[in-house]
Amino acid sequence: MKPALVLSAVAVVLVVVLLLAAYETTPQPQVADNISDGRSWPRSIVINPGSDLIYVDSVSGFYPPVGYSFEEINGSSGEIVNSVPFPGIPGEMAIDEASNVVYALGSNASSNSIFVYSGALGNFERNITVSAPAYNIAFDAALNRLFVSTQYGLIAVNASSGSTISSVRLGSFSEGMAIDQNSDVVYVANHLSASISAVSATNLTVMKTIQLPNSSYPSDLALDASTGVLYSTTDQNYVVAINTNTYSERTIQIAPSTSNETFSIAFDQENNIVYVPTEPGRVISEIVASSGNIVSTFKLGYGAYEMSVDQANGNLYVTNYHQITLITPGSRGDSYDFVGAATVVVIVGVATVALRTKRKSSVMSNRQSKALEPDELACSQPPS
Repeated sequence: MKPALVLSAVAVVLVVVLLLAAYETTPQPQVADNISDGRSWPRSIVINPGSDLIYVDSVSGFYPPVGYSFEEINGSSGEIVNSVPFPGIPGEMAIDEASNVVYALGSNASSNSIFVYSGALGNFERNITVSAPAYNIAFDAALNRLFVSTQYGLIAVNASSGSTISSVRLGSFSEGMAIDQNSDVVYVANHLSASISAVSATNLTVMKTIQLPNSSYPSDLALDASTGVLYSTTDQNYVVAINTNTYSERTIQIAPSTSNETFSIAFDQENNIVYVPTEPGRVISEIVASSGNIVSTFKLGYGAYEMSVDQANGNLYVTNYHQITLITPGSRGDSYDFVGAATVVVIVGVATVALRTKRKSSVMSNRQSKALEPDELACSQPPS
């Protein structure tokens, strides 16, 4: 071999070694083994931190679906400890942690319903009929009320009796919600109106309408209860942070391309972290809430659908293609860097390929997943 070629080969090896060394010394996100959900598409997820139990409703099989299921999962072992048929087409869920009761939106042949799952019984014990197509649901422990967002507003339901207490008309396609029990306010994202309604949880009167930038189309909300800052997704490449004490707004850019959208959001109260997936793609950004800085990004094997944080330990659970992915706290490194050098991304890709050997080779984005569930509640997602 010619000396020049030898030197070139040595130089390449040295560069690779240095890059690998730099990569290895950078703290990496801890992605645990995925929790398999068989041939099901896990949809909504809620967590009971006190009992370390995770609840997931799922659509079984490809379209047309062959059934719907509801799983109770041990958070420590990842084992499915109970699985029962879901009594309708599954939608969003909320949980009463103290009673270990899950309220799951769904639809059957005759109506839209809230199906009530008892953790003590290990099955659905009753259902509550909803008077309008429902998009999302939240539980207020202080008032023992369920709040259901609909095409044009919000409905308050007595969680014990199932009776409707009151309703209020809001913007177009009311979707994601966040409850601030410190101030007795329910925040509701009005998707097509590009606004957020601040509603009194007690009497369902609108206290404030927060207008967001044009074409922002909010769909999901997360609240920092300690600071009163509300975080909203958009159909753009940024998240809006709203100080609910002053109603001042700031934007946090998530990705450099305007083609990226944010659609789901979760907040880790203990670690002051906001998690946001972007679409299209399989990337979740980890943001320090106080500064708005992105400290790491996680690239999953498959597109995220919905997320939930276990507030007892900071574990992040993500529903995606046939599985629930667990990301544990404690590391703040980049597994995927939007602006990193191409050589570094290639090296990170090697580890990613090794991880994917446990999974199917096809990749399903968030919207492709939804396309396989066209009848999953006409009300579960507003039109884009």
